[in-house]
Amino acid sequence: MTPTARAAYAVLVVALVALLVPGAVSLTLLAILVIATVVDVGIAHHRLRVRRTMPRTLARGVPAALSVETDSETPGRIEIRQAQPADVSVEPSVGDGSLAARVVAHRRGEAVLPPVTARCRGPLGLGRCTFAGEGEAHLLVYPDVVAAQKVVVALRRGQFRD
Repeated sequence: MTPTARAAYAVLVVALVALLVPGAVSLTLLAILVIATVVDVGIAHHRLRVRRTMPRTLARGVPAALSVETDSETPGRIEIRQAQPADVSVEPSVGDGSLAARVVAHRRGEAVLPPVTARCRGPLGLGRCTFAGEGEAHLLVYPDVVAAQKVVVALRRGQFRD
């Protein structure tokens, strides 16, 4: 649970207004802002269910589909992020409401995708809560046999070029 940059800008505006109005009015504005931020964070704190869908086995260098969805009623206030481990690229790695990405593994063997992170903003945009998804995704990455076979055929025919 953290306040957003919008809350910080609102405090800045209250501070500038405090230069022009009496102290009691500026303290009242600040109290209203603090209460609004706490309520906003409370609304944003509802638990999200995040679902990641992707194949368990990948071919090295071949893109695979990654889909992440939430059960939120207001997907516009949700930011979903998939961290990128070493030797695996996820493009795009951030999405609003849902994430439809391409995953490319660059080294064969086993790779582990960390849990998905979802950040929910309140309706006023003054506070947000960050939730971690449940569990890691273990991937098995195999060599791209189809591409290797094409190279072998091209070499045998003398058609292989740099």
